Amino acid sequence: MTEQEEMLCIRETIDTAVKDGCDKFVIVPYGRFGAMAKDILNNEYKIDESFIVDNFKYDNKTIFKLDDLPLDKSLSYCFIIVSKDYIGMEFRTKIEDKYGDNSKIYKVEYLSDEQKEICNSSDKLKLDFFCCGFGKCGTTSLDNALKSNPNIFLPEMKETMFLSRMNKVGVRLLKKCFKESETAGKVVGEIYPHAAVYPERAYRYYGADTKIIFMVRNLYSAISSMFMWDVQLFGNKKNMHIFEENDGHVDATMFKHWLEEGSNRNLKVYNYNSIIREWIYYFGRDNVKIVLSEDLFANTKEVMDDVQRFIGLEESKIVDISEFPHSNSNGRVSKDLHSSMVYSKIVDAMNLAIYNFPETFNDFTKIRNEVWEEISVPFDRKSLLTEENKKIIWDYYEAEIHGLEELLDRSLEGIWY
Repeated sequence: MTEQEEMLCIRETIDTAVKDGCDKFVIVPYGRFGAMAKDILNNEYKIDESFIVDNFKYDNKTIFKLDDLPLDKSLSYCFIIVSKDYIGMEFRTKIEDKYGDNSKIYKVEYLSDEQKEICNSSDKLKLDFFCCGFGKCGTTSLDNALKSNPNIFLPEMKETMFLSRMNKVGVRLLKKCFKESETAGKVVGEIYPHAAVYPERAYRYYGADTKIIFMVRNLYSAISSMFMWDVQLFGNKKNMHIFEENDGHVDATMFKHWLEEGSNRNLKVYNYNSIIREWIYYFGRDNVKIVLSEDLFANTKEVMDDVQRFIGLEESKIVDISEFPHSNSNGRVSKDLHSSMVYSKIVDAMNLAIYNFPETFNDFTKIRNEVWEEISVPFDRKSLLTEENKKIIWDYYEAEIHGLEELLDRSLEGIWY
């Protein structure tokens, strides 16, 4: 998106709030987008913001931490959430919990002109269900299991990346993956765990009646597994320096540095509670199903029958899935840093080919797995979970876990902690 398009999205959100009668604004969080919102509010609407909020750059004088925000409880405030990423979802959840009784919340939806055109098209793909999270929680296994039912259509390419690449090229790829001749008469869906951060795009494109599935897993297992996936691609620019500093030697110390990197940015991917609540905001609680990986593996048939009913299958079309196919068990690390960097470049090239030619997905996946087997050695992932590292994980996620327990209406004590 261009900066002009970003400003337009912020302006439209503020305009909606003003038309709704809002006159006391709280901008959340500060930064480039917060500054844009402040400028638009002050100069175009001649309204001074009541407060600016940020959890990382606050002085509690001009910019406040959300938990210490000195609101006048007799007044009604309008929160404008401007963040594009996970932080915006976290803020919405916290604002609802802490200030929901006397506030309105507006979250800016960032869509370019091209994306708005795509979302407003009359020729959109219709999905019956969409599994959008979470990675390393059994989504590939779920994909394989549901494909065993001939009444369900899932594309051969597991993740079309459409929502993250919502452009005309992405639309063409989507239509290649979901040919009408193959989907006719079937319950149609996609499993795309990296789409968890795009609830508004999914809502705008697929519609509010789409059934949404989330798979969640014990956070110690999920986080260490995600780290192992990142390790598999040492060439990942975001964390490259961590791997270089350790000369490619994977151990608990490297994992600790990864956990603490950039204000815990690597941990944000598993903000289960905040992210799921954002999807519930758009799709409604009845259309969002949360599945524990632990339940799936312990009671496979019962849970899979329930999932198949949820996505819209009649009883006569439900297939008995009693054994859950395990996949993506990434218990290996590369032999050295150089090998992994070469492997990362190979994977990048393969992904580019798959994106343009989705029919090559299975072939390239097989080649990728064979290459990884050649350049890697076994590794005990449990060695990463020292008491120190487990404490970092627990301290970061404790509130998220308890929030998820409220959504599930069940305790996870004894299962996850």
